[in-house]
Amino acid sequence: MRPLAPVRQRAGEVIIIPVGAPHAIIARTENWSVVIRSREMENLWRNWYDVEAGTVERKVFGYG
Repeated sequence: MRPLAPVRQRAGEVIIIPVGAPHAIIARTENWSVVIRSREMENLWRNWYDVEAGTVERKVFGYG
């Protein structure tokens, strides 16, 4: 693993951050999630993809 540059975000932008299997609900290598974060951190949600089951579960977090 190597460190990445800091994520820079301007007003009106949304950052999409892929997250690997160790952070998935079921820690299998084929599972992965995507974190979508707004600049204000008032809207943050995470989609959990289970490739085998063909399902997506959305978790919504509120920081407002």
